Amino acid sequence: MAKYTFTLPRYASDSLTQEVEAAALGATLLGITSLENEGTLEFDGDLTSEAQAVLAAVVAAHKGIPLPPPARSVVLDSPKTDDGKPVFDIYPGTAGFYTWITGHGDDPNPTPPATGRGTGTPLILEFTAEEIPATKSLEFQFNDPVEIHDGQIVWRDPANWSHLDSFSVGFKVPASVAVPNATGTGNCNKMPVGPGINAIIPANGDGAYDISPEGRHPVEDRQKQGAFWDNDYATGAVTPHPVPGRGKYNLFDVDLSGWLVRNIHTTHPKGVFDIDVYKVEYFHPSWRLFWEARKETPGAGVLGAWIFCFRRITT
Repeated sequence: MAKYTFTLPRYASDSLTQEVEAAALGATLLGITSLENEGTLEFDGDLTSEAQAVLAAVVAAHKGIPLPPPARSVVLDSPKTDDGKPVFDIYPGTAGFYTWITGHGDDPNPTPPATGRGTGTPLILEFTAEEIPATKSLEFQFNDPVEIHDGQIVWRDPANWSHLDSFSVGFKVPASVAVPNATGTGNCNKMPVGPGINAIIPANGDGAYDISPEGRHPVEDRQKQGAFWDNDYATGAVTPHPVPGRGKYNLFDVDLSGWLVRNIHTTHPKGVFDIDVYKVEYFHPSWRLFWEARKETPGAGVLGAWIFCFRRITT
């Protein structure tokens, strides 16, 4: 046996052992011991001068970092194919939300017992030959929260559409409506946040305004700048957060809007545009989707669409 001692202020036995064995020094490492700043490596035989030089270099380069723990074996409790491979269900929707495919928005004012789901505005824009050129649009909504996944827009007759024609899809968040409270006992106040824009802040019975549950149209605080309201993901109910500034949503007294699909030209020879994504976008029942199309190519034409969503109630 042979022992070689080095200055070794810190070391990890497992990683140093691996590094020494990988150097293939011609003798087997039996063990490593240390005392204060010195470390002794014991081998089952003498090392050549060349091997000793390599060992010295290995020890000098050692960083004292232990090896990562071994990988853990994970057993999936899931259905399996005949050859034993696990079956995965890739479901982008939230648990408790179910598939909803529709070519209509919801009717916001249904006659009970009707729910209005899927019986509102049809997703169709129709142009007659006589009115070209023209721009047409429609707006629709859902009566309860949905998660929008994807969809499709088609146009007929494709021969009557060209690069001169286009469509866009956007969203609107209507202004939250707070009304003055003459006695100063309201449930909210307004706080200026920009030219002509006020945030509506909860008050504890001493506010200058009142806002009803129906007048609360939440906007997510994605910039994490401080929010005052919570939104129940499943029902859309908006309530004050118990800690001011720590909520997830704000309310504003102006209309807000943005684009999701902008100026797509109707050039596909089969007259189809697929919106195929791998995530979902939450959509509050107070928000609105709108669809706009511009047609300049001569001839009549129709655009139709359907949307693939997930929603909690599908009746």
